[in-house]
Amino acid sequence: MGNVVSEQQLTGSLNRAIDRLWAFAPVVGDRIYHWVDGEDVNWTDGWGWTDGFWPGVLWLAHEATGDEKWADLAGKSGQRFRERITAHETHTHDMGFLYSPSAVAEYTITGNEDMREMALAAARAITARFNPFGRFIRAWNIWDEDSTEDARNERRGKAIIDTMMNLQLLWWAERETGNAEFGQIAEEHAATTRRFFCRDDGSTFHTYIFDPETGKPLRGKTHQGYADSSCWSRGQAWAIYGYSLAHAWTGGPEHLETARALAGYWLDHIPDNGVPPWDFDAPDGASLPDTSAAAVAACGLMELARHVGGSEGESYRDAALNSLVTLGRNFIQPEPHMGLLSDGVSGKPSGIGIGVSLVYGDYFYVEALLRAQGRERFCWRP
Repeated sequence: MGNVVSEQQLTGSLNRAIDRLWAFAPVVGDRIYHWVDGEDVNWTDGWGWTDGFWPGVLWLAHEATGDEKWADLAGKSGQRFRERITAHETHTHDMGFLYSPSAVAEYTITGNEDMREMALAAARAITARFNPFGRFIRAWNIWDEDSTEDARNERRGKAIIDTMMNLQLLWWAERETGNAEFGQIAEEHAATTRRFFCRDDGSTFHTYIFDPETGKPLRGKTHQGYADSSCWSRGQAWAIYGYSLAHAWTGGPEHLETARALAGYWLDHIPDNGVPPWDFDAPDGASLPDTSAAAVAACGLMELARHVGGSEGESYRDAALNSLVTLGRNFIQPEPHMGLLSDGVSGKPSGIGIGVSLVYGDYFYVEALLRAQGRERFCWRP
C-alpha cells in the first residue's frame, strides 16, 4: 500500500466522517455520551471519564472545516466542565482526558481565558494525586464496593497506563505558568511507568499496584484486559502515544526509546489489517477487535514518526495509514445510528460496551485522519 493512494483514501474518509458527525451532532446538543450500541445510547452528561472527547471531536471538526457551527456546539457542551471542576469527588487521573480536548482545545483555538483557568485547575487536581513515596499519580478514587481495607489500600496504591495520556495537561500547565512542579510530576510518573509497566518484550501492564504508604512496588494487574500477564491493546496504544508526546514536550531521549520499544511490539503483533484484538493474548481476540485501540495507536505512531524519521518513521506512518484505511472501509457505524466507528470495546471483562461505537474511538479516528493530512495542532501537543 503506497502512502499517496492511502492518503487520497483518507481524505475521503475525513470528509465522510465530518459529514456523518454533522448528521447527529445537533441531536446530541449540549449532552455528552460514552458509547452507542444501536439505538441504545450510554449518556453521561458531563460526569464520565470520557466526556472531554465529545467537545474534543467537535473542535477537531472545526479545525478541519473552519466552520463556526462546530465551535458553537463544542462551546455549549464544554460548559458542563465548569461544574465538574468544583466537584472534587469527581477528580481522577483522567483530568487530562477531560480537560485537554475540551478546555485546552477551546483556549488554543479561541483564546477563551476562562477555559485556560479551568484547564489549569484540572492540572492542579492531577498534581494533588501524586504519591511521593511511589512517585506515581494515583489512578482512581475509592469506590463504594471497596468494602475491605485491602481493597481500599489497593485503590490508594493503583497507577494505570492510561495516565500517560493525561500527563500532557501537566506539561501544558508548566508552559502556561512557568511552574516547574507540573512538569516534574509528569516526569516522575513517566519514569515510574517506564520502570514498572513496560515489560522487556515491549508490552505493558494495564495497572500496577504499589504500597500507598511506602511506595513499594507490589504487582502488575489488569482491569480491562484478559489477564494480569497479558497485553491489553488500548493500554498499549495509550502508552505508545503517551511516550511519543512526552518526547515532544521534553525532548527526553528516554521517552523516545520507550515509545519505539512499545511501537515495535505493536507492529510485531498487529494483524495485517491494522486493527488489533481487544487484548493481544486473549483467546477470542481474533473475533473481537477494538477499533478504538487502532485509532489511538494510529495517532501515536504518526506522532512517533515525526521524531524518528527515515525508514523507521515510514514504517510507523505506514502502519497508521493501513489501520485508518481498514477502519474507513470496514468499521464505520451503520446509519442512522450515532457514532463514527463501530466495533469498539470498552470493558470486556466487565461486559460493558462491547462491539459499540465509543466516543474516544471517534475522537482519535478524526484526529488521526487530520494527522494524515499533515495537521499538527492538537490539544496534546506543544
